[in-house]
Amino acid sequence: MKRQAFFKPMACAAFLSAVSLRLPVLGACYAILSLYAFALYGIDKRRAVRGKRRIPEHRLLLPALFGGWTGAYLGSRMFRHKTAKKRFVVLFRLTVSGNVLATCILIDYFVPPELFVKLGQHL
Repeated sequence: MKRQAFFKPMACAAFLSAVSLRLPVLGACYAILSLYAFALYGIDKRRAVRGKRRIPEHRLLLPALFGGWTGAYLGSRMFRHKTAKKRFVVLFRLTVSGNVLATCILIDYFVPPELFVKLGQHL
């Protein structure tokens, strides 16, 4: 097993666990958007195979930008969809980076520093 294949899901799980612990509503939004993004990738792949009208790339990336990037990532891997298109992969990585940065800023802004101290004492 490639090291990268192991660390990506582990890093995603750790990040999402941290988000859910500190901001449960945001964690729930991430879960819902992830399911939606996963479904979009499956639908678009089915349409591609059948030669039907496709879902525009910006509609595939938008849920990922707002937190559904784990579902989008899993959908792209499971359905083997949009993995060879370099431009899309770069845009997806930028989308994930922007979402993670925005989430970290939200956590820093809304979660009081005392909570981090309390969490640190329990670890």
